[in-house]
Parts: sequence; C-alpha cells; structure tokens
Amino acid sequence: MTGIGSWLRLGAAVRRAPAVALALQACAEPEPPSMLWELTVPAAVRVGTPVQVVGRGLAGRTLRLEGAPVDIALLAAGQRSDGAEIAWGHLPDHPSWRAGMVLGQGCLIGADLANWRACAAASSQFQAQWLPQVLALAAPKGWRWGQLAVLHGSDLLLPGEGTQHAEVEIDGEIRSAPLITRLADGRQRGELAISSQWLGAQPGAKQFRVRVAGQAGAVAIAGPWSPWQQVLIPAPQLQPAGPGWRRGDFVPAVAVDVPGPESWSLRWKGHWLGPAAPGAAANSRATEFLTPGGPDGRSAASSWWWAEQLPSRALAWQFQGQVQLEVRRGAELWAGPAVAVTAPVLPTVQRVELVGGAGWRSALARFGLAAHAASVQFELVTELRRLFGGWAVQFELVEWPQVDGRETLRLWLGDGDSNGLHLIGADTSLAGAGKDLGNRVLDEQLGGFDGAAWAAGSAPVGGVFVGELLAFSARLHPSSPAASEKFDMIFGLWSPQLGGSVAPASAAQQVRPAVRQLAAAVAEACAHEIGHALGMPAGTADLHRPADQPGWIMDSGGARPWAERAGLAGAPPAQWGPLDAAYLGQILPRSQQVYPK
Repeated sequence: MTGIGSWLRLGAAVRRAPAVALALQACAEPEPPSMLWELTVPAAVRVGTPVQVVGRGLAGRTLRLEGAPVDIALLAAGQRSDGAEIAWGHLPDHPSWRAGMVLGQGCLIGADLANWRACAAASSQFQAQWLPQVLALAAPKGWRWGQLAVLHGSDLLLPGEGTQHAEVEIDGEIRSAPLITRLADGRQRGELAISSQWLGAQPGAKQFRVRVAGQAGAVAIAGPWSPWQQVLIPAPQLQPAGPGWRRGDFVPAVAVDVPGPESWSLRWKGHWLGPAAPGAAANSRATEFLTPGGPDGRSAASSWWWAEQLPSRALAWQFQGQVQLEVRRGAELWAGPAVAVTAPVLPTVQRVELVGGAGWRSALARFGLAAHAASVQFELVTELRRLFGGWAVQFELVEWPQVDGRETLRLWLGDGDSNGLHLIGADTSLAGAGKDLGNRVLDEQLGGFDGAAWAAGSAPVGGVFVGELLAFSARLHPSSPAASEKFDMIFGLWSPQLGGSVAPASAAQQVRPAVRQLAAAVAEACAHEIGHALGMPAGTADLHRPADQPGWIMDSGGARPWAERAGLAGAPPAQWGPLDAAYLGQILPRSQQVYPK
C-alpha cells in the first residue's frame, strides 16, 4: 500500500503541474551526440565543391546530401565565437554524377537518436560544364600596384573545384593573375591583386579587358573576354615636409599615389650653402624608400637618410636644390616633376645604443647584482648623460641592436674580454680607419669581430667588458698596483667571486652603493670608448692623453684608478679635459639647441 500510495501521489502531482513533468522528462533524455545547425551548399555544385557545416560533434562525421550518390567526409575547421563548431567537406568524385541531378537536405550520418535527426535544409543542382564569364572588374581604392580589384562574374570556381586565374590583355599583351574566391561570396565574386605587369611604370590612361581561364575536371576552359575598360593611373607626387634635414637622420617627406615601395626612389641634386661650403655641389643620388604607410596604401612617409653626403652644421647651413620622384619597373622609368627644396641643415645628434644581452647579464651576475639590473641600467644612462654634460648625445640601453636605418653608434656591453687581453674597453675602429676626427662617421660599431683590426694585429673584438672590472679587486689581485681595498669593501658583500652572497631583489637599499659605483665605473669606460669614436683625445695624434690628469676621461687606462672611475668621495670626478670639452662643442650642439624646452 505504501508503494502504491506514493505512485498515486506522484501521478496526481504530475497532473496538477504538467510543466514540471515536461521539464523532468526533458532532463531525463540523453543529449544528442551531434547537431547540425547550419549548412552552406552552393546552388550549383560540381566535383570538389566546398560545403560548410556548423553545429556540434562534427569532427570525423559524414554528411549525406539527399539525392547525391556519394557522401561527404567532414574535417573540423575551428569554432565560432558563440562556441559552435565549424567543419568543411568537398563533394567527392563518383561515376554516377549526372548533369542536372537535384540535391536536397543534408544530414549527419549516424546521428539518429530517439526519432531525432541532425539535418538541415539545402537545395542545389549538379553541373558538369564550366562556363565562367567576367561582367566587370573594379578597384575600389584606385588602380595602383598592389591594390585589390574585385571581379564580378558568373560560374567562378570555388576553392577545391579546380584551378583558375584571370587573364588581362593590355597594350596587346596578355598577362595572368591569381583569382581568389570564397564560399561565402558565391560564384559571382573574386579578388585579384593589381600587378605592375598590367599597368607598367608609366602613369596615364590604360585600356584592358579580362577573362577567366583554368581547369575544372579534365577540361581546360577560357571564358569569353569582358568588354574593354579604361582606367586612369595617377602620377605619383612628392611633398617635402619637416623643419629641416639632420645628418644621420631621416629626411621627412610624403609621397602620394605611389605604386609600390620596391619600385620607387628619389633623386636629388643641389648645393650646400653655408660659411664653410659656399655653393658646394651636392651629389646627385637615388635613394630607395623603405617604409611606405598610409591607411589607404596611397601615401608613404619617406625613410631615406643622409650619411657623409650631408656636411655638419658647422660646414653648411642650408641645402638648395630639387628632389625628384622616380618609378621604375625593369627597363621602364617614369620620372615625376622636380620639386624645389630649400631645407636648413639641423644640428647633428649622435645616437648611442648600449647593447646589453647575455654578456651584460653575465657580468651583473658576477657582481651579484643580477636582480638589480634595472637600477644599474638607470644609473648607467643617467651618469653617461652627466658626463656628456648636455651635448646632443642620445643614450639608450637595448637588448638587441635596433636596426631602423638611422646612423647610430653601437657599443656592446660584455662580460670578459674575448680578446684574451683582459681589457676593460676596446674601440676596434681605431686599428682600421684611425681616429674619426670631426666625427665624420656616426654609425660606428664598437662590438663584434672586426676583420680590419684583426689584420692590423690589434684587438679584434670591441666593446666594454664589464666583468674585467674585477681586476680592481685586492683579494683577487693583491700584487696589482691598480688593486683597491675600497672595491672589495663594496662588492665583497655581493660578488660570489669575492665570497659574497648574491643580492636578493629585496635588498634595494643595502645594495645601492654597489649599484652606483658599478654604474659609474661602466659609464666612465663607455664614455672613454665613445670618446675614441668621436675622434678624441683632441689636439693630438695619440690615442690617449700623454700624462695622468685628475679625472680626465681620455687618460690611458692605467691613469684612471678605481676611485676616479667609481666617483668615490675625495677623488677627482670623471670629466673631459679642456681640449676635449672644446672639441665636443665643435662637433656637437648643446642638447637645448636640438630639443628646446
């Protein structure tokens, strides 16, 4: 009675609340393993036609189109943002295909469960012949090299159905271009990139016609030609811009309606005018553009630069002449009108990249300061700016050289001296070109292997070797005249080689004296090597000052003890000698002249 009574009460509850019963029944049914939500099949299909299925549980499934003699294997292709799966398949070849066969709905095979089938509506007809036709070809953003043109036509092949291309007849020649179609666009739309092979290098009016050719199945087809179409190719224009030209930097200008970055260049000629260069001829020179831009692909900021052709501010104050834009394709050349240019020569800026990397990190680890690399780097750049006292020298510490076309002095920071000479610093360019008097070269490389230095019998690897500063340790080198007890008092706490414990990141205050002294010593060594690259010491053919002067940066290494290098209290601060300071004023402006506040 108890069981029967319970059954009757449950039945009564169901009769009073049918909605609850339906919910319970739905929850009790197993969820279908696959679902087909959307099916995309073109109205006209042939062997290889792509089919897209959207649903769930599609990977490895097979799709059957009603009326088709063969099923379609599906391959998973990803997911939509709403979580639905996407799968693709292609209509397979089969001897039973016949032109005009009508295909109906598509269903996932093996997805029948409790009278539920994973099917979606579709309607298409099998076509055996391929008869492509071009109705129109248009370039929405203009007829320029590299732009996309949209081909409107009929019966274009979809991906997987065969191979096709567009043939363009212009100036009596037929040239081809790849034609791209997509299932979502149907058989009426394709895209192709406008090639310089169509339009040539000469701007002006052009006439052409287009057809589609290719192969679907075993038969090659060339469709009928479209009507002749005329387009106007605009002439590129050059628009000089910017406040002036700076040696070693980019020359600003904007080119409009340019066809392609690999095929256009500048040619300039004129005269330098100034107190030391009255009417001096500027060499004619073609320079490639490297960085086109602009949201529509029609304009580009130039990135050509002046090297030794542009004299320093002290020699010339102004360039007067003309610049001409050229477009070239093979033997074809179009030259735009010459644009008159009068540009001031701006003060020279010496850019310096301190290139760190594995060697720099290894050196910091030797001193136990790896966890404080950011602090050491900040102090290093700050001290270098102080040493150059407001002259137009820019410093940046980077992991890898920043190759952007501008002339830059690059100084590598390493660990030990790979020359095996235990040098703290080396400028390999001195062995090849000699002293750069007047700072004629702005892009010297103080690092890496230098073949000219090797051939001259000098140290072939340049840079500043930070780990060699341990030569100042009295513990490691007790008999060295350069050994300093003060060096060990600071770095003996942290350097593993001196018996110290590596400084943790939490010891920022305790490690501050070591950070400052190491940064000061590295900055002094960097300034010495940069001084060589700028042509110092000034007023002498020697590579160093002949005598020991208090704190002078261009003294020889033995005349610069640890106290001076590290800026210890009571020692003369690192500084430029009077002749070197005057020389810096001749080759570089003050930074306020370059970047006024």
